[in-house]
Amino acid sequence: MDLTSPIQQKDSNSISFSYNNLFYFRDYEYFNPIQEGYTLFGTWHYPRFALQPNKWLRFEAGALLQKEFGAKKLDKVLPVFSMQFRHKNLRFLFGALEGNQAHRLPEPIMNYDMIIERPIEEGFQVKYNTDKLKADLWLDWELRQKKTADYPEELTGGVSVSYLISKPSKPLHVSIPLQLITPHKGGQLDTNHSAVYTVINTSAGLVSEWDNPNHSEWTKKVRVGLHFLGYNLSQKKHIYPFNKGNGFLSNLYIHTKWNFSFLASYWKGNQFIAPKGAPIYQSISYAGNSSYTEPKRELLFLNLIFEKEILKGLFTDMRYSPYLDLHNKLFEHSFLIYFSYRKKFFLGKIRK
Repeated sequence: MDLTSPIQQKDSNSISFSYNNLFYFRDYEYFNPIQEGYTLFGTWHYPRFALQPNKWLRFEAGALLQKEFGAKKLDKVLPVFSMQFRHKNLRFLFGALEGNQAHRLPEPIMNYDMIIERPIEEGFQVKYNTDKLKADLWLDWELRQKKTADYPEELTGGVSVSYLISKPSKPLHVSIPLQLITPHKGGQLDTNHSAVYTVINTSAGLVSEWDNPNHSEWTKKVRVGLHFLGYNLSQKKHIYPFNKGNGFLSNLYIHTKWNFSFLASYWKGNQFIAPKGAPIYQSISYAGNSSYTEPKRELLFLNLIFEKEILKGLFTDMRYSPYLDLHNKLFEHSFLIYFSYRKKFFLGKIRK
């Protein structure tokens, strides 16, 4: 699901209208003490108008409307504003960010369901993109704190860098991704005396991707990734049962010419905690039992994926994702169905 929208020189001196939506059905058939089963079933819509007076500046205004099926009212009505500035390979964004999956973080530290649960991130972002280097630096201001509030402020900062060590023109690409994310709760204006804390999650890896130059063969792309992840709690107070931890994630992805893909992932975690990560990878419980922990986690995921642009601008993503809990000898599964439409309409030129 791609919500990136970089400035294009061809859009200079124009007014446009963009529309994105997502219809989603995400079901977890889980019965384990770490993550309970639940279903996300609904839709969100993201219309917005853009004013681009020149080749380097754009303003956008719109709204995110989200409706969970079965609810009588809209779950989210969020006014959205953004300003984007571009200079050569560098982009600055203020307001609505290119968030969640666009950060390209491993799932143990960034839950891919954020595209449903929090489609829009807000704050500021700096992105740099060349053939060899892709960098993303952002601050997501999640919850503003006012004076005498009874809740802490919440924000997340992060940086994601990927450097290509092979030649961009070759079919085999080898890159080194380095990432850091820092969820934080705290503030000085509230009456809530809960502890201030910052979690530091890191990831360093090696990714090799091969694009088959022979388009007639059944295999179009093969990707292998190795990621070493870390967890550190900056405070010594017992916010979580562990102050430090680590994990290892390996992926094998095979994409075919029939739009079917296979993704196998192996996860081994040791006292690993990531507040923004998918719950199933964690060593603490998200299933209602705050005292339950599993310091050692070892999981094997086997994903069958179908992705296709079925009509112009209309995309589908369907996945069946069984996994094996190798420590607890447990087999469970989840699945998702996404339909997304993305389109940009030019309304006219700006009169000088």
